[in-house]
Amino acid sequence: MANNEENTCEELKCGKCFALCSESDYIMCDECRTLYHARCIEVDDAAACREWFCEKCANARPDQTASTPTGYRQPVDNKMMEIRRIFEQMKACMEQGTRQKSAAPRRTCYACNGSGDTEMIGCNGCNRSVHLTCLTESEAASLRKWLCAFCTVTKKRETK
Repeated sequence: MANNEENTCEELKCGKCFALCSESDYIMCDECRTLYHARCIEVDDAAACREWFCEKCANARPDQTASTPTGYRQPVDNKMMEIRRIFEQMKACMEQGTRQKSAAPRRTCYACNGSGDTEMIGCNGCNRSVHLTCLTESEAASLRKWLCAFCTVTKKRETK
């Protein structure tokens, strides 16, 4: 098994202080997938329950509103999107410590846990699949090189 597959969530670093994040004390930017300690960016506990963007990504978004208390948090209008993001973060963290490659590709959508072989795309870094309808607009724009949340986090960690 490769060394990066043996890493756990405890080895992921905060995008602000660069200290290690444990399984329970971080929040992930929904755009760039960078992890941050909640205390480093001064967000409340409820931020993990909604779509959240780091300051850099929020400033790059044209629809970002200045009316949010911190200037870079935005509430989620679509409850299903909110639930999907939370599960995506939880699954990426949980699977990081228990990742095992199987011979056959998984044909269950890792975003919604639904099944079906129609209109699904496979991750270019592992054997996870996702329905095209479960992808965000930015993810759908890069279908040829799509990576699941877990592989995105792993790739970011390897490039630091």
